[in-house]
Amino acid sequence: MRELLPIVQNISHQLKLVLVENLSDHSEHIHARHILYNFTVCTASVEFDVLPWLSRSALDCICEGMLGYHSNAIDAGNDNEYTEALRMLGCVYWFACKNIH
Repeated sequence: MRELLPIVQNISHQLKLVLVENLSDHSEHIHARHILYNFTVCTASVEFDVLPWLSRSALDCICEGMLGYHSNAIDAGNDNEYTEALRMLGCVYWFACKNIH
C-alpha cells in the first residue's frame, strides 16, 4: 500500500488542478453574466458534475498503480485507445452486473 501512496497523491493533485480550472471557468461565466445585468453578487453557486473526473482519476490510479501503465485519463483531450477500451469494458461489466440482479 505504501508504494501506491505517491501515485495516488500525484493523481489527486492532477485532479484538483483540473477541477479548480473547470470551476474557475464556470465562475468567470457566472461573474460575466451578472456584470452584464448589473447585479451585485456576493456568492454564486455552481453545479459541476465530478463523477466523470472521479472515474478518470480512479482509472489513472488503477492503470498506473496496478498495471504500471500511465494512461493520463484525467487529461480530457487525451485520446488513448487503451483507456477507452478499459472504460467501455467497465460499462459492459456494469450493465451485465445490473441485469443479473
